[in-house]
Amino acid sequence: MADWEKLTMPQMLDSLKKTVKSDFEGRYVFDVVMFDDDGNEIESFHVIVEPGKVAWGKGLSGEDDAVPMHIKRGGVMTLKALQVDGLQAAISFMFDGSIYTTNIKGAEKWFELFELGEDALAKALS
Repeated sequence: MADWEKLTMPQMLDSLKKTVKSDFEGRYVFDVVMFDDDGNEIESFHVIVEPGKVAWGKGLSGEDDAVPMHIKRGGVMTLKALQVDGLQAAISFMFDGSIYTTNIKGAEKWFELFELGEDALAKALS
């Protein structure tokens, strides 16, 4: 079983490679920016998703059509909650200010591209 308290962002991003679906078309790019409690940017990652394939790296993608996903509070645990609880978690986090995007339709696509749920994530992390 995954030790959720010790989960790192690289582990979380690597798990996406095992939960990505293959029954979609296209290429999707997400720029994930993490902030500390004072609102200062602490790190950023880009995630490129294609059917059955995920690549990620540090820093923003530099791609004009990248979907910005700002994690204002909670860091990796917020991203974990999004992977476990999906769109419902995203809606709650948007209302309380924990996450932000300027492209809601693009951000919603995230939840169609990955297998969601605690079991899927735990398996991907094992």
